[in-house]
Amino acid sequence: MNAKGAGLTQRQRQFLDALVRFGSVQRACDEARISQPTAWRWRQLAEFKREWRKARLARVEDGFSYAQMRSEAVMAILFNIAQDEEQPVFARIAACNSLKEHLVRGVEVADLEERIAEIEATLSADEDADERPQLRRVS
Repeated sequence: MNAKGAGLTQRQRQFLDALVRFGSVQRACDEARISQPTAWRWRQLAEFKREWRKARLARVEDGFSYAQMRSEAVMAILFNIAQDEEQPVFARIAACNSLKEHLVRGVEVADLEERIAEIEATLSADEDADERPQLRRVS
């Protein structure tokens, strides 16, 4: 940690960036010019663990974004394989199964997103109702 006690030092950040980039502790140590025992100690720090989780999540999100941008091309390739009678039967069946799986998952995700939005709206309305002053009946 840095002198202020918060965040990572420049060297820790350099090691973390190399770890994300290379996926290998040894290679990240070489890049950051630190020893493996130092890397081990840093990896035990709560702040480093937190930053490592954030960096891995960002990497996964980047991968999903990349795949999403190219999903239309992938679907076209699968569709072409499925229709190409010169392809082996197993390849055509695999392409059909893959297309079906993608379509089913897409419908499931859309359905779940809609249902979650409805639940969130209901919870928000319930929270708003709880914050309103309750009126008492006067007889």
